[in-house]
Amino acid sequence: PVIIDTPTSRMDSEHKSWSVTRFYPELSNQVVVFATSDDLSGGLYEELLESNILGPQLLVQEVSENSVEVISSDLSSFFGGR
Repeated sequence: PVIIDTPTSRMDSEHKSWSVTRFYPELSNQVVVFATSDDLSGGLYEELLESNILGPQLLVQEVSENSVEVISSDLSSFFGGR
């Protein structure tokens, strides 16, 4: 598997779109992307949904200073989608 952390934080919208819909899906059969709401906002999340390449969507939330919880979820509202 390939693991990518905050992949598009410094890219313009054209390169963000290309990387999440064309480049990252071709890297491996298993690509894990850690993304913030800024990474996939502005329509990129919707592009991923439409391309049918999304796997499980997990939300990691901080619950205290030194612990987190992981929730399996539809992340469309987190990324500003529908």
